Formats: sequence, structure tokens, C-alpha cells
Amino acid sequence: MGIERLIDTECLLQWTGYATLDELERFLKRQNIRYAKTGKDRLVTTQAAIDACFLQLPGNTEDDELIRAAEVEKLTGLNRMAIHRAERDGKFPNRIQIGPRSVAWKRSEITAWVEHRRLG
Repeated sequence: MGIERLIDTECLLQWTGYATLDELERFLKRQNIRYAKTGKDRLVTTQAAIDACFLQLPGNTEDDELIRAAEVEKLTGLNRMAIHRAERDGKFPNRIQIGPRSVAWKRSEITAWVEHRRLG
């Protein structure tokens, strides 16, 4: 079993669109997503919990599973620098900040990009 990445309150609030910690905590409880309080105004949860959380947000589906850079590289055949350049030039789906030093992409956007590129 690998090491779980922890996602903190600021990222959770930004990502889910909730304005307050109370709203976020109610959402996590409703979705049965495990989290821990690490201080008065701080919650943390794991990447796996965030992936489950993401699928519960309105408009998101299993096709919108978040994938990390290694999977994006594998699906696209591009290395990290090529992905970064294509993003910067507006020719690649934008990354989603999921933590202070963690990013991911929606699988559906990456597969659509690959398909569009394949069809030329």
C-alpha cells in the first residue's frame, strides 16, 4: 500500500466551491467522506476521498475522474514539459490544483483531447 496524499482545507474549499468550513464539513459528512480536524479551522482528507468527493459534485461523472501527471503522460504520449507548454499555449486541457503541490486533470478532457488529436 502506497503513501496517501493529504489534501487540506484551503484546497477543499476552493475545489468544491463551498464558502465556509461548516458547509464543507456538512458536505463531507453527507457524502460519508472520511476527514480529520487538525485544528480549529483546518480539515484534511486523502486523495482517494477527494476523488470520491469530486464525483459527488453536480455535473461530474465517472468520466471526470481526476488523473495525475503520470497517467496523463501515458495517455497522451507527451512528457511533462510538452504538457506544460501545450497548456500554456491553450492547446491542452487545464490542470486542476488539488493540493499545495499537487495537480490533476479530468480524464474525460484528456481522452477528448487525445481523440481530437488522433482524428486530426
